[in-house]
Amino acid sequence: MKKNKKSKFVDDGRTIYNMDVDGLPKRKEKNKLNLTKEERKLVIQAAIKHYFPILIGVILCFLFAMLLIKWWLG
Repeated sequence: MKKNKKSKFVDDGRTIYNMDVDGLPKRKEKNKLNLTKEERKLVIQAAIKHYFPILIGVILCFLFAMLLIKWWLG
């Protein structure tokens, strides 16, 4: 009867996952967009138009939950 032996783990220094953290020095710039001021302004406006209804929905759900808790406990 043979016993299966595991090979011993040897760290060879390879990176499995990118551990870069925003704000740390020597961070690599990725996906650098070369936008003009007008394009940047339009991108920001589009993002605000997209996320504003979501923000309003989250705020309304939070207020509804607060009212429901007040009604339940009060």
